[in-house]
Amino acid sequence: MKRSLILLFLACLAATAMVGIAAISSGDFDETTARILVTTAAASIYSLVGLTCVAQLGKRAENLGKAGLLFCAIGLLHAIYTTWINFDGFEVIQNRLALVIAGMAIGHACLMLLISPRNGAVSALMFVAIASVVLNSVFSIASLYSGSFASITLLGIVGIIATCTTIAAPALNLVSAK
Repeated sequence: MKRSLILLFLACLAATAMVGIAAISSGDFDETTARILVTTAAASIYSLVGLTCVAQLGKRAENLGKAGLLFCAIGLLHAIYTTWINFDGFEVIQNRLALVIAGMAIGHACLMLLISPRNGAVSALMFVAIASVVLNSVFSIASLYSGSFASITLLGIVGIIATCTTIAAPALNLVSAK
């Protein structure tokens, strides 16, 4: 099943790339073209997140991987439905962005949990990386719905911490002795 899901997500990425290129190359940018591009973007995003979730199947965070796959299916269905059937207002855009932000946080956690920490420092960096991405996601989604971006400084600080620890954890793990 894991192999089939990987092939499915890779095929989806290839198909969305071809459809997106064809839509852009058509030279005709109308409402249908915009809908095609939004759909291909959503399918690409959720396929990438889905690939990270598949990587957890059969591993210690298998439940996260399964929940992430379900989340990807729901997010993609929401995007397709709201693009082609019921695109009604700014709330749809807010919901889409919130789903993408949450999906990226799930994907990040799935990737970080692929690291087999060789020492406590790596484990601590992994925890900080995942926690800071989750925290940033919560702040981002809250700002999205409140309309207030007063916490932009906090988002930036937590984002820098997330980025640095995401890079440092696997790097430190590579140079650490077991």
